[in-house]
Amino acid sequence: MLGHCHLSQSQAPNLSDGIYHVIILGIAGLVLPCAITQKIFNRYLTKNNVCFSFGKQKESVPLEIKLPSDTVVPKEKITYVPPVIKNDYTDEYNARIAEIKQEKAERQSAIMCAIHEYTTHRMAEFLSKDDIATLHENIEYFAHGQCDLYKPIRSKYDNPLSSPDIRHFVWNIGIRLSIPLEKCAEFIKTIFPHELKDATVFYLSKNLRVMTTCKIPLDIPLKGEYYFNCLKKVDN
Repeated sequence: MLGHCHLSQSQAPNLSDGIYHVIILGIAGLVLPCAITQKIFNRYLTKNNVCFSFGKQKESVPLEIKLPSDTVVPKEKITYVPPVIKNDYTDEYNARIAEIKQEKAERQSAIMCAIHEYTTHRMAEFLSKDDIATLHENIEYFAHGQCDLYKPIRSKYDNPLSSPDIRHFVWNIGIRLSIPLEKCAEFIKTIFPHELKDATVFYLSKNLRVMTTCKIPLDIPLKGEYYFNCLKKVDN
């Protein structure tokens, strides 16, 4: 009896140890799958940006990307925005255009006055008073391109105009009106048909400025000027 009891007591510790090991292994067997499951679940939540707040998916917030201060932006992607102009610099445009037109009109009027004065001064000895008046009308038509209104005239029998005289005269006024040489030739050919009956328009246009002995010399103006040298007053 004593021997049986002694055997049971010696075996009790061994049984406890076995149960303890089984419990440890069981716990370890439960913890490891839970850890693996939690890791997989966390990856899923992170990848899909899932939030458990009210069962809704968390909206993704766009990231603000700031370029470094020295980043070069391509020119084709730069949109130019003109600065706001407080003052309208074109306010005086119309007024200035009007001034320019007025200045041109005044200069043209001054040129025509000089030409008419020159015409009377230079042509009086070669034309009658009526023909001088007609010549002035013709010059107005000439200046305004109204060639269909030209009227023919003729110089005096006792003091006629030569071809070089007429050519020089029309060149002197044509250069001040900026009229082409061919138009000048057509003008004198029409209004002086008797004196220039043997000359063609082509010949006249090529010889308007030919210097030769005649009564009416060339009167070449200074650049940008229109005054006639023969009308300048000589200081005493």
